[in-house]
Amino acid sequence: MQISPNTSKYDAIGASLRSRHNNFDFIRFAAATLVLVSHSWPLSGTPNEFFATWSGGVDTGGGLAVCIFFVISGFLITGSFQNARSLGAYALARVLRILPGLVFAVLFTILVIGPLNTTLPLAEYWRHPLTAAYLLNATVFQSSAVLPGVFETLPDPFMVNGSLWTLPVEVFMYALVVGLGLARVLTVRWLIALVAALFLLRLNLTVHWGWRWEKQGGVLLGSIPLYSTLRLAFFFFMGSLLYVARDKVPVRWDLALLCVVAIVACRYTPAGETVFFLLLPYLVHFVAFARIPGLGIFAKHGDVSYGIYIFAFPIQQTVMNHAPGLSLPAFIAVSFVATLAMAVVSWKLVEQPALRLKSILLPRRMTPASEMA
Repeated sequence: MQISPNTSKYDAIGASLRSRHNNFDFIRFAAATLVLVSHSWPLSGTPNEFFATWSGGVDTGGGLAVCIFFVISGFLITGSFQNARSLGAYALARVLRILPGLVFAVLFTILVIGPLNTTLPLAEYWRHPLTAAYLLNATVFQSSAVLPGVFETLPDPFMVNGSLWTLPVEVFMYALVVGLGLARVLTVRWLIALVAALFLLRLNLTVHWGWRWEKQGGVLLGSIPLYSTLRLAFFFFMGSLLYVARDKVPVRWDLALLCVVAIVACRYTPAGETVFFLLLPYLVHFVAFARIPGLGIFAKHGDVSYGIYIFAFPIQQTVMNHAPGLSLPAFIAVSFVATLAMAVVSWKLVEQPALRLKSILLPRRMTPASEMA
C-alpha cells in the first residue's frame, strides 16, 4: 500500500487480499484478549468496566471484541462460500474450524474445571445430570450453562462459560450465507439493502421497544438471543459487503483516522452508538490490510484466538475461585497466562491438525480469504 502524502492512488482491500498480506491473526488475538480483559471486571465483582466507561456506555470491551470477530467472520466466510467447490465442502470447512476446539474445551471444562471447583463430592458430581447435560454444549447450541456445585459463590455465580453463547449465532450466520448465496443475492446492491434493514430494525427495536443486552426480546432455536443476533448480523453482513466490494474499498490512513476521530468525538452523544456501528467495520479492515510494522509476526505462530476465546471464561472463574484476593491487574495477568497456555495446547494438538484435514479432504481453488476462514 502506498501511503506517501503525495500519492493519490491507494490499494483496495481486494489488491491486498490477493497479495496474501493481512493482519487478521493479530486482530483476532487482540479481540480475544480484549474479551478476557473486559470480562475481568464483572467476574471479579469490579464495577465500571473500562471500555463502557470510556465509550459513554456504547459498549463494553467484550462487546466491541465480539463485533470485531463478526465483521471479520462475515468477510472471510463469504469468501469461503464463494470459493468452495460445493456446499458440502463449505460445511465441512466450517465444522473443522469450529467443532474440534469446542469439543476439546467442553471436555476440559467437564473433566478438569468442574472437579477443581465443585463443592459436591466427586462421585456425586459425575452422577449429576447437569454434568452430562453440559457435554451437549459441544454441539455448538449451548444446552447448559452450569455444572453441579461449580462457581456457586463467585461474583458471577454458577456461570461456567459465558462466551459460548456467540457460537450458535455464528453458525446461524453460516447458514444465512448459504441461503443468500443460493438466492444469488450476495451482491453489493443486495447486501447494502440487507445491512441497512438490519441497522434500522435494530435501531427501532432499541428506541421503541427497549431491546438491549439485558432485554433480548426472545430467542431463536431455543438458545440464540434475538437482539444480539440482529446486532451481530449487522456486523457480519457488513463484513460480507466489504468482501463483495473488496475491489472498490480503499485502504486509506486518512479515512481510518477520520473514523477514529468521529467515534471518539461522538462517544458521549446520542449519535455515539450509530457512529460506532457504521464506522467500526471499515476500521477493522483497514487494520487488517494496512502495512503496519510488527503485526505480521502473529501469522507465524498460529491462530490461538479461538482457544483464548473459548477457554478464558472458565479459567478466569477458576482463578477467582481459588485466589479471590487478587488485585484486578493480577487477576487479568494470571488468567491471561493460563488461558494462553491452554489456547496454545488447543491450537497445536487439536485445531491445527483439524485444519490440516481440510487441505486433505477439500482440495479446491483457494483465495487467501478462504484459506483463513
